[in-house]
Amino acid sequence: MKPSEIRNVLEDHEVRPSKSLGQNFLTDENVARWIVEQLEIRPQDCVVEVGPGTGSLTEHAAPLCRKLVLVEFDSRLAEYQKERWAGDPHVEVHHADGASWDPRGLFAEAPVKFLGNLPYSAGGAILQNFLSRPSAVERAVVMLQKEFIDRILATPDDDAFGLLSLRIQKNWIPRALKTIPPEAFHPRPRIDSTVMLLTPRPARELPPYDDRLMDELMRKAFSQRRKQLKKQLPASPPWEGVAASLGLSPSARAEELNLSQWVELARVYDTNPLKDVAQSGDELFDIVDELNQVTGQGTRREIHEGSLRHRAVHMFLVNKHGAVLLQKRSLWKDRQPGKWDSSAAGHLDAGESYEEAAVRELKEELGVSGCGLQKIADFDAGENNGWEFISLYEGRYSGKVRFPAAEVDSVQWFTPEQIQAWVERRPQDFSPAFIPCWNAWLAANRKIILTQIHIMINPDQLSPEQIQSIRTWAEEGLDLNAIQKRLHEDLNIKLTFMDTRFLLQDLDIRIRQPEPEPEAEQPGELPGTMPPPASLLGKTQVTVDEITPPHALMAGKVLFKSGAQGAWDIDRTGRINWDATLGEPTADDLREFETELQSVIRSRMGAM
Repeated sequence: MKPSEIRNVLEDHEVRPSKSLGQNFLTDENVARWIVEQLEIRPQDCVVEVGPGTGSLTEHAAPLCRKLVLVEFDSRLAEYQKERWAGDPHVEVHHADGASWDPRGLFAEAPVKFLGNLPYSAGGAILQNFLSRPSAVERAVVMLQKEFIDRILATPDDDAFGLLSLRIQKNWIPRALKTIPPEAFHPRPRIDSTVMLLTPRPARELPPYDDRLMDELMRKAFSQRRKQLKKQLPASPPWEGVAASLGLSPSARAEELNLSQWVELARVYDTNPLKDVAQSGDELFDIVDELNQVTGQGTRREIHEGSLRHRAVHMFLVNKHGAVLLQKRSLWKDRQPGKWDSSAAGHLDAGESYEEAAVRELKEELGVSGCGLQKIADFDAGENNGWEFISLYEGRYSGKVRFPAAEVDSVQWFTPEQIQAWVERRPQDFSPAFIPCWNAWLAANRKIILTQIHIMINPDQLSPEQIQSIRTWAEEGLDLNAIQKRLHEDLNIKLTFMDTRFLLQDLDIRIRQPEPEPEAEQPGELPGTMPPPASLLGKTQVTVDEITPPHALMAGKVLFKSGAQGAWDIDRTGRINWDATLGEPTADDLREFETELQSVIRSRMGAM
């Protein structure tokens, strides 16, 4: 975009660049093109750009990628981007804070690349949100003020070295590409900016370590960086011995340790007894026949090398919000390294029952106990699942987890919808046994999903600013219809009429209730005649099909009050889908349809 075009966009949308938001818009078209080139976009890539602003980088990235996701904090510029890309299905625009926008859905969009001319004030939080382990991003190009990039690139002999440096460097290799002068921006900043490339740190370059524990230790140490480390670390093991093993002075401070020393420090203070054990080839398992009857015993190595039938368990943990915990297998595992899997999984030891193994594996892999396991399904052994007879369990748990670094790379809570979209698009990201286990869990949780289909967003996904906006609308006297519209137009949150009501209930926000409309009189039916159309009945009718298609939990037909007709289904993630088959339903039709469908679901639940 030319400088004149950028200024026109700002004027047309009444945007005066905000110093507090760090709004300095790139106006040099050659620089913008060069920055996008460094991202090395391929046709199959999904590109996420945070802070697109007027679109200087966006215009060059959009033609090159399969999908473009724009996350813009300024509501006026978000609206501009929506107008600019209206009708283009490969561009999504989100009015949201890049520091809190939910990036978990990006795993389904891999390969993902990250792009951004980021504000200095929020740059660290944005990078932490998108690039912390586990991350769906495989390459990133960002531009920030030079001083900020210098902090990321700093080493222990530099005053700029600190928590930000280590948080980025432990998972990424940062490299400064070019310094951009102030005259390339409008308005001109007072200092230079730097373009930085981030590529993933090579697999197994560092020994396995607990990423969360290391972050906890670093955060505490750098909160009072002038204090000696020995005063800020756990009492055991004794600091003097630890310092000597790392080649440090007993009086060392946080900024004196390099990345490798911080990794070793995290390993030393990791109390998990299995922190260095990815697997043991000498573990003893039962060997079973095609009927799952024990015929002998063998070591892990013998069973895997001989493709012998044996037993295993998989577990899914579900939290209070209905999210499911998945683990990413460590790169140090001998089978399926780096693949995503159930919350926990493992083999039965010789003589061990399935339930005993499930309890043990949850404790060993996640530090979880007492979560009330329930068996979901059993699977026969076959080549597709590594010749394992598998029992699948589910547990309810919302606490913290702590896992052995050599066995588990990372864990993440996902919504069922996010997992299903991911499985459908990229099954290769998962271990072979995961997908049949996931499908069985979905089938077993059919009733739960149906009763929770209104939870399309939970309050934890909203920023404090978004929640305050919703409260303000309610205080201004907006009714449910108006709030539903404002959620869509102002916050880019698309909810159904019923979903909006449930969200307000979760936030404990009361709204003005519209005056009830008088009910239309219903004509009686004459013997031997067809039922009158919905438009005469004054009520939308929802019916359920006797035969449900394979992809759905429930399906049926709808006869709208206006006379329009349609078909609906609820897919296996709990999402409601519908298509008009005759006529075009009105907004009132759709609201009544949602209400009637909820009533139908509740009545069906009683029969299940």
